[in-house]
Amino acid sequence: MNDNGTPRTGRPSTTSSADIATVALELFLEQGYEATTLTEIARRVGIGRSTLFRHVDSKGDIVWHGRDAAEAMFRESLTAADVGPRWRSEVVRCLVATLRFPDDDLRVVRLRMALIDATPALRAHLHVTSRPTVALLADFIARSTGSPGVALEPEVLASTAWWVAIEALFWWARGDTGRPETVVRRALAVAGFAEQAHRPPGETSPVS
Repeated sequence: MNDNGTPRTGRPSTTSSADIATVALELFLEQGYEATTLTEIARRVGIGRSTLFRHVDSKGDIVWHGRDAAEAMFRESLTAADVGPRWRSEVVRCLVATLRFPDDDLRVVRLRMALIDATPALRAHLHVTSRPTVALLADFIARSTGSPGVALEPEVLASTAWWVAIEALFWWARGDTGRPETVVRRALAVAGFAEQAHRPPGETSPVS
């Protein structure tokens, strides 16, 4: 029985957080993020609300699950990156390193990115909350190129790299069958962030 006394239908009570996320994201895409309630998610999964709340506290938890860990990994990689002329390679490496998902997680990642892409409010939230990470990337580029911390170029380059990666993930979520990290690497190369070959000592790479 469900928590409300009605017969339980759908998935068994042993449903995992990943199962819940898959069903919830499919439901968000089907009828809209704002229009979907946690009660509807629980009903579709086949569990009660109290069981659902043991896995998630809100709809936002489902959409943004794993994001903090991914951005923390990116910041950690960037902090350890080599400052200097091969900064483009380091930026690519750090961005791609956060996208190596187990095959079993790819469906959830695809659904999550497709939902954010299709929902203006979620896109706006992503844009605003990405600013600290983009600022860290701009600082790395400024130090690598010898630019002042408030210079225009590092800010533009950092925003370009970050949002090219995000838009590549949106494109991948619309139906590409490859790996997300491969698509992001391709997109960054198109935008001028191709991984650089080693240069002779003393030879530097231009900012732009």
